[in-house]
Amino acid sequence: MGYDEFENHNSKQRSMRNSEAESIKNQKGNVLILGNSGVGKSTLINAVFGENIAETGFGNKGTTARIEPYENDNIPFRLIDTIGFEPTWFKRRTAIRAVDRWTKASFAGNDQDRQINAIWLCFDGTNSKIFDQTVKAMVHAIGHWNQVPVIAVVTKSYSVPDREQNIRIIREAFRKKGVVRLREIIPVVAQTFTLNDDAFAPPEGIDKLLDVTNRLMPEGIQAAETTIHRLRHHRKQWEAQAVALSAAAAAFGIGAGAAKRAQVSAHEILISAEIAEIKQIGKIYEMNQDCIEWMKGNILASMTKTTITSFLDTVATHIAIKKFKNAQYVVDGVVAAAIVMLIGERSIYEFDRIYQGHESPNDEDGIKQSVDGMLFSPDFIDMVSEIGLQALNGLPVDEVAKSIMRFFGKADSTDATCMTGESSEPVDRQIQKQRNTEKSATSGKNTSSRTK
Repeated sequence: MGYDEFENHNSKQRSMRNSEAESIKNQKGNVLILGNSGVGKSTLINAVFGENIAETGFGNKGTTARIEPYENDNIPFRLIDTIGFEPTWFKRRTAIRAVDRWTKASFAGNDQDRQINAIWLCFDGTNSKIFDQTVKAMVHAIGHWNQVPVIAVVTKSYSVPDREQNIRIIREAFRKKGVVRLREIIPVVAQTFTLNDDAFAPPEGIDKLLDVTNRLMPEGIQAAETTIHRLRHHRKQWEAQAVALSAAAAAFGIGAGAAKRAQVSAHEILISAEIAEIKQIGKIYEMNQDCIEWMKGNILASMTKTTITSFLDTVATHIAIKKFKNAQYVVDGVVAAAIVMLIGERSIYEFDRIYQGHESPNDEDGIKQSVDGMLFSPDFIDMVSEIGLQALNGLPVDEVAKSIMRFFGKADSTDATCMTGESSEPVDRQIQKQRNTEKSATSGKNTSSRTK
């Protein structure tokens, strides 16, 4: 498979993304409304639509029990009402999780009606003391939509003198949180409020709120497109890492079993598992069959029986395997897991590059040299040797695979996508203590020990 085929594949990927972008632009935008309970979100919605479509309440107790979308033919975007943030941690967490579930449903089902294009963060203009808390809760709730424009809506802005002060407090609260996407702060009176027998505060600010939101909607649509692509990419990374982790754990058993049977080499048994791993990762990244086959052939080119045997002998010597009873099958298992993880990480790196639109993958020689270089690098050999020693001292199989993955910096996070080959901290510092103990016990005999 050559350059032209990869360009054809990438052209199709770009065409699909352009089609998705055009589809988003033809849809109504969505405005997520956040705020504390009792801030007046439902009243604001009714004022925007000019009809009582959202249930309202009194005091500090909110009325919205779930995330609820509202729309009509007169407003060019939907309003998504949310559960109000309550004073207690548990209830705030409930509201945040509701937004998170809404986001995940949008992402998983590619549901454009759930994509968020703008955010109205509501502040109670009569209670400026909790503005900081409101901004903090908002940052947690909309972490996924971190490029979407935000409009701060100061509800119940009955007092004109207080408005400028409220704007300053809100702007400072956003600044302290490092939120740079605040586009406007708009004081609003959603419905006529009687101040006394002779004075009242008429509705105000709704038209400006609608105009600003409409003006920001193209920016929000583009931000939603970027966010959805980023979330999809993140999910593909996570799923691919899960495949590599499962394959490595299974490879431990394959390698250990081959050592016990002796007549069958680990290489012969592992090859089918390695092929299956590459195919699964390729499918996650939506690669076509030609691309997967090309990648499979080049990544596995280094994994000959001679290479694996040489690597196994290197590790066995490194940890003085003869000192341990029945050690061969354990070390073979760790080596098998490490090799399968290495293949998985290289596959993820190459497929990820193609998915992100790079013109072509690394050339055949580059892939082979990279795999060879990693396999026999001092850091990789040290890591496998340390985990092998730990396995001989009872480390569970699933922890073996996780420890190997940590070497690539991906055990706890899938944000990184590039296989750099840089080792993390040693898997377990007690390994060094174990070696020091063994060194003392041998009364002067030389043993293999690595200085950390």
